[in-house]
Amino acid sequence: IALLCDFDVDGISSGAVLYTAFVDYFNCDPLLIKPVISNRMKAGYGFSEDVLRRISEMNPIPTLIITADQGSKDNDRVKKYNELMASKNIKGADVIITDHHHLEGKGPEDAFAVVNPQREDCEFEDKTICGCTVALFTMVEVREQLIKRGVLEQNSKKLTDLLTFSTAATIADCVSMASPLNRAIVNLGLKDMNNGTRAPWRSMRKIFSDDTETLRTDSIGFGLAPRINACSRTGGDGLVALKFYLADSEVEA
Repeated sequence: IALLCDFDVDGISSGAVLYTAFVDYFNCDPLLIKPVISNRMKAGYGFSEDVLRRISEMNPIPTLIITADQGSKDNDRVKKYNELMASKNIKGADVIITDHHHLEGKGPEDAFAVVNPQREDCEFEDKTICGCTVALFTMVEVREQLIKRGVLEQNSKKLTDLLTFSTAATIADCVSMASPLNRAIVNLGLKDMNNGTRAPWRSMRKIFSDDTETLRTDSIGFGLAPRINACSRTGGDGLVALKFYLADSEVEA
């Protein structure tokens, strides 16, 4: 499974949600999950030709691609990926788009699915959520389906503590705070961050917080976000930022 993520805070946060959900919650082998961050300096935004080339050079080539915070206007690459897999006689290969950007109609027609509140036929009540929240809600539904199909136990752990990634993305992406849902995500997520539910947040408190060691919206907007964004803006591929999110200890973070 290749996770195609954007290089900003929203995309990196989405990548952390998807990777953690598959590995820590759905018990997937981490060697089968391949994060692919768009290279801002070399290839720009989206499911680009460069990203397609990188995927085609993997061994084996991923048979499932999931995008995060991008892909809604990249049907050309989706189609080329499908053609590539067909030419290699690899069956069952699919692309799933998760995104929140504006798109035309229902999005890439050659994708297996397009999960985006901006779709013309989407009945979800809030069109302002960030890409990470779309990715998180998608994984919540995946968990429900895995339980229904007997892959996971009924009492398997919920994805609640991944809400903090959506909090970081919601603040950094400057989505509407007129949205009750976005406000709830920020309020609940900040509480979890300050409770130190994950190693990166405990590390953040020591670096970005004020004298009271309380993480606030400005701790993320002016502390975390510029650093996450700098990873790609200084020539990197964003994987260092993703590894920060996925750190198991404060030292590693």
